[in-house]
Amino acid sequence: MKTISNRELNVKRVFSSILLMFFLATFLNGCSKNDDPAAPPPPKIVVVDLQPVGIILDVATSHKFKAIATDENGLSIDVTNEASWSLVNNTNAIIFGVTDPALVIALAVGADDVTASYGGITSKPTTVTVVQETLTSLAVSPLNVTMLVTTTLEFKVVGKYDSGRTQDLTKESIWVSSNPTFVTMDGNIASAIKGGSTSNITATFEGMTSPDATAEIFDVIQRLEMTPAVTVLYSDDIQRYKVLAYYLNSTEPQILTNKVTWETDTSNVIAKVFPKGPAEKGYFQALLTGTAIISASYPNSLNDLIKDTKSLTVFDFFIDRIEIRPTTTSITNGTTQLYEVFAIGSNNNEYNLETDTHLNMTVSKSNLAYIEIIDFKTWRLTATGVGSLKVNAEYLGSSSGTFTDSADLVITAP
Repeated sequence: MKTISNRELNVKRVFSSILLMFFLATFLNGCSKNDDPAAPPPPKIVVVDLQPVGIILDVATSHKFKAIATDENGLSIDVTNEASWSLVNNTNAIIFGVTDPALVIALAVGADDVTASYGGITSKPTTVTVVQETLTSLAVSPLNVTMLVTTTLEFKVVGKYDSGRTQDLTKESIWVSSNPTFVTMDGNIASAIKGGSTSNITATFEGMTSPDATAEIFDVIQRLEMTPAVTVLYSDDIQRYKVLAYYLNSTEPQILTNKVTWETDTSNVIAKVFPKGPAEKGYFQALLTGTAIISASYPNSLNDLIKDTKSLTVFDFFIDRIEIRPTTTSITNGTTQLYEVFAIGSNNNEYNLETDTHLNMTVSKSNLAYIEIIDFKTWRLTATGVGSLKVNAEYLGSSSGTFTDSADLVITAP
């Protein structure tokens, strides 16, 4: 009886395992083929479309087409790089790029048709027309617009050529905002970032820049605030108020003084005035004693009015006293000193008294100095001797009596 060694036994076992795996794989493969005897073919391509359709190129310019294939299931894929590109007429007006057959290069004035084929389907031909003309103008639209903060707006630009032809150059142009703090541009799309200002939008194509289109940016106003907090006026006082607008999307208020609509409910007590012209608004003059409400309103971006009001009280004005300035001084003989006279009113404000017939100034010793008017508010004293004297002022008020004041002056030898 023959004895089998362990080594021979192991070899036989490995060989048997290999045979078993081979037969198992063959069996499974056969089962797989029997289960799926014919895999379904890929969906058929039914149409190939070119984008864009019908273009006009200037001589020495180019444009890349795109081919989109759609299968019988309605699925569309970009096959630009896989498609076969052809010229229909070979007029020598255009050629394809050497490394990019979807790129059409304009060589000479004329026209030709382009097609693309994929999956046994050829697109409809699209015409490429080559011209030689000069761009004469660019027109941006819309021209003047208003935008709300956080919104966007699409601009367009149309070029006009010396041949009379016009062309949409929106995508080919470079777009710029003159005030990017308020408006930014992403291509031809403007985004309103901050309210309270304007920005000029321009498009540039082949070295030509369009005229400005203006975008005015608004934000939602939450409130208006009238300043200063002055609520008491005296007859003939003129007070200017300003308006600050606080916005939803901004932490900084904007001044709207000259843009708001100002009103008074009692015009015989408080009246709107324009001491610096109609463009400078917010001035009110107190006329008669009483009360009146002034208001400032503005249409915010939600198309409703937002308003702030202030109640004012008017009292009669009267002069409390007058003051000579400077009050005390010393000069040398032969020199001069300038004086002004101020009225201190019941409202604690001071007013420069003009050198009219109601105001008179004198010196106590005419042998030491004399005083004279030099303009509508200034007096000039000239020293003619040495010593001490008083400079006197007398003002005759229209209804509040006579007011006087004096100032000391010492004149020394040179």
